[in-house]
Amino acid sequence: MRKQLIWALILTLHLPLSAQQSSLPRLQKQGSATQLIVNDRPFLILGGELGNSTAASFVQLEEACEKTQRMGLNTLLIPAYWDLIEPQQGVFDFTSVNKAIDTAQKHELKIVFLWFASWKNSMSCYAPLWIKEDYKKYPRAVTKSGRVLEIMSAFSENNLTADKNAFVKLMQHIAQYDKNKTVIMMQVENEIGMLESAREYGKEADKAFNSAVPKQLMDYLIKNKKDLRPQLLELWEQQAFPTKGSWSEVFGNSLYAEEVFMAYYYGLYVQEIAKAGKDAYNLPMFLNAALNSRGRKPGEYPSAGPLAHLLDVWRASAPDIDFLAPDIYDPGFADWIAQYHVSGNPLFIPEIRLAETNSVQALYAFGAHDAMGFCPFSIEDVRNPEQYPLTKSY
Repeated sequence: MRKQLIWALILTLHLPLSAQQSSLPRLQKQGSATQLIVNDRPFLILGGELGNSTAASFVQLEEACEKTQRMGLNTLLIPAYWDLIEPQQGVFDFTSVNKAIDTAQKHELKIVFLWFASWKNSMSCYAPLWIKEDYKKYPRAVTKSGRVLEIMSAFSENNLTADKNAFVKLMQHIAQYDKNKTVIMMQVENEIGMLESAREYGKEADKAFNSAVPKQLMDYLIKNKKDLRPQLLELWEQQAFPTKGSWSEVFGNSLYAEEVFMAYYYGLYVQEIAKAGKDAYNLPMFLNAALNSRGRKPGEYPSAGPLAHLLDVWRASAPDIDFLAPDIYDPGFADWIAQYHVSGNPLFIPEIRLAETNSVQALYAFGAHDAMGFCPFSIEDVRNPEQYPLTKSY
């Protein structure tokens, strides 16, 4: 028996890396649906997202985990704060991450970490102080009027390198610390999008905008022409489907053309981070979107974010992002989720306004759209956990 165990161990150690990691959370097609696989079994996220600052207080984190376990949740979406993780450049402190993992595990909850880094609700408020203090090395986005914003520029290699390095360190730490695989998925950034203008301006952004549309995007458009999202197809069609040219020549002169440009470069930035993170620890990764609601135009809503009408642009520029997801705070729930459950993009709802109607919305999302998960925001604010309608649905 002992020899058999030793040979089994030797064979396991010599398996390809992919075989050794077969128990990592992953996405898997099942018919027309996409399933999240956890511990080698399909897993529905009966979830909730914590308020922005709750996880920064260990007392509040413990209270939230205890309460949500009583509600029947199996997963919490918890921020991972760049400013807490890397308070000094190159000096990393994973105390908050470890506490989240330990507390969730104690209450039999899984975690989806939300990387609050270059962008959180468009702004860069969770970037470390050493980033915020050095505008020259870590430049900010500039509006059409020339106003400098508290938004890190997507056209800065220094910004990208700093964010990517921190994210890789985070993923390496999770891989080493999270022995029980409590962490099942990662959200890269939070509600990326440009405000006030549809795109960034400034020297680097203008240079890119006045250059030819990159071959990477043109090849994608040509290959997938029959299946493109209608709004993107219409912009291209209005210019008679050119196969090369500047952004204006390919997509015209409009805020929506500028938004396509900006989405592509946001995608390149995020792709570098996601790919490097997956190389360190290969968990599913997604993006969440602040929606283009209430008749607003790009820049009035966070322009160029991971929005449904820009799905193709994000796929072309950020292939290591597994799916895009809506944050829903406006009426029209059924319409919003239908926009995201398209073209092979599985439905996951990382944020929705906390309301008693969530109980019905969750069942509809799971039943009608094969949703992987449903997560009301600030879930710890529920006052009567055992009697709350969502508890009964879960």
